[in-house]
Amino acid sequence: MNLKPVNPNLLSLFMKEDIYLVNEGKGKGASVDESGSEKKLEYFGEFKKQLLVLVEDNENAYLSESSKEFFENILKAIEHTYKDIALLNLGSPASKRLKVDFQSFADYFDFTKLIIFGDLFNQVSEIKYPQKYHLYSKEGQTILLADSLDEIKNDIEKKKKLWEALKAVFSVKKP
Repeated sequence: MNLKPVNPNLLSLFMKEDIYLVNEGKGKGASVDESGSEKKLEYFGEFKKQLLVLVEDNENAYLSESSKEFFENILKAIEHTYKDIALLNLGSPASKRLKVDFQSFADYFDFTKLIIFGDLFNQVSEIKYPQKYHLYSKEGQTILLADSLDEIKNDIEKKKKLWEALKAVFSVKKP
């Protein structure tokens, strides 16, 4: 059976409700890999508060158990849960095949806050001479660059620096 295109004006004779054309495919839910194919980014969380967290763990789907525990403590301290964030591991095999740049993430996620743990900021950020634990703003987005979770959890000074930066990003009143 061949279906012929229907004149949209004819539909108004049969339907009283408004009809909307939904553009599927590009934008949210899709990204482009090295071959130019459209791919879906796999992340953990529900992204309800538009917080994107980037990590690089080559051995785990998202985080090792010890890093996960430390990260969950960070989330509690800033009064967030996994429902509020998108945790994306750029070290996973699926993510490694993606073209990584800041604009791709900004278009894909439409985040308001971005925390990058590890040396990923050289790959995804357009910031010249980036400094860790310094806040950057770009088009209404706040960006925090930090050491890897493994480095921070084992270093008191880095924990202090991270906490000071997180308090500024999330307006935390705790000491």
